[in-house]
Amino acid sequence: MAITSVTISQKNITDSINLLSVHNPLVFLVDVAYTSAVPEVLNVGIYDNTDTLLDTFACIPYLDTTGVRKFAFLADDILRGYMGSIDDFKSEEKVLEYVDGITKEFKLIFYDPDVSATDDEVSFVAMHAAGQYSDTPYLESIYINQDDTYYAAEGKPVYVYIYNDAEENIITVGSGEVTFLKLLDYDDVALLDFDDQYLLAL
Repeated sequence: MAITSVTISQKNITDSINLLSVHNPLVFLVDVAYTSAVPEVLNVGIYDNTDTLLDTFACIPYLDTTGVRKFAFLADDILRGYMGSIDDFKSEEKVLEYVDGITKEFKLIFYDPDVSATDDEVSFVAMHAAGQYSDTPYLESIYINQDDTYYAAEGKPVYVYIYNDAEENIITVGSGEVTFLKLLDYDDVALLDFDDQYLLAL
């Protein structure tokens, strides 16, 4: 066989969002163009953010078209193994704290086992997270810190997570004071409880 090019056709990221969930199926697809015999093996090296090789795996032949064999790399289980688990910890109220181990940077290099210079690569941040069925693998709402509503029982804690993609970023939050709002019905009329007190929400 003679592999002439290696091109990642499914990177799972966008030009602006490289944060990927690893608690959903995560598959990278790679197109390998060749001459003569069909290639049986495509390697993938997994690197961390210091460019240290963690391990090398073989991709799975997935689809054949004229002159191109598409390979698949089923990445989610493997990447989770290099991330480790997340341990819960006691947190102070109204304090921003770093959550260790929830993300990890990876680089995948797909290459011809005979000529390693024939390759293609993708870099991304893997996150201990799961999306809804049919959602994209990249976590846009988390990456951009999209506004969301959090619900909690009265007097009980609720965790709010903020994604920070660079150590030099400075993150600030408000005063931590709670604002109560009247609950409204479909006609924007305030709802009352059994003793005619307003029903409130944060």
